[in-house]
Amino acid sequence: MQLEDCTKKELIYFIRNSGFFSHKDLEREVQSCRSYAALKKQRDADEAGSHALGRYIELLAQVDGKRIADVPLDILREMDAAHKAVAAMALSVADFKHEKSTRLKGAVDHEVN
Repeated sequence: MQLEDCTKKELIYFIRNSGFFSHKDLEREVQSCRSYAALKKQRDADEAGSHALGRYIELLAQVDGKRIADVPLDILREMDAAHKAVAAMALSVADFKHEKSTRLKGAVDHEVN
């Protein structure tokens, strides 16, 4: 049996009754797990954003020098979707940095108290 297969109640029982975890060790492990999950989420967003940015640049090269009225509507729509994906990546980066600074501040506050 893996810990991942346990119910919440079983995990709580295990944590409370295992002698090798102090409260501080448990907090550190949970923060480590959360940091890993946030980092993975950020990497996925970066990859999607990089792909979208590359596609946007390709599309921009196709319409360079053309009047907006001469650009096919499907190309404009695809450019808009790629631009929105790049913007979402930028927001994801901002969220990640905010979450990271909040975690660090919480850890410092906890250590001080």
